[in-house]
Amino acid sequence: MKKHTQFLFLIGEYDKILAPKYFFRIHKKYLINLKYIININNSDGSHCELAGNLVLPVAKRRKEDLVSFLNIK
Repeated sequence: MKKHTQFLFLIGEYDKILAPKYFFRIHKKYLINLKYIININNSDGSHCELAGNLVLPVAKRRKEDLVSFLNIK
């Protein structure tokens, strides 16, 4: 029988724990691992495309920080 361990933290707590050079909070609900970003799409609002065909919204107030952090022009 497999044992499962759950860690219950608020996303803000994970934001503080995880290494900032590998993780970025793109939205109040989403903290992503930067190595899985495939594309930042601005055509219909801001969305972050990740590996595994996952598309997540980028909050308007976090978009500029994300672009700056990734050094995108």
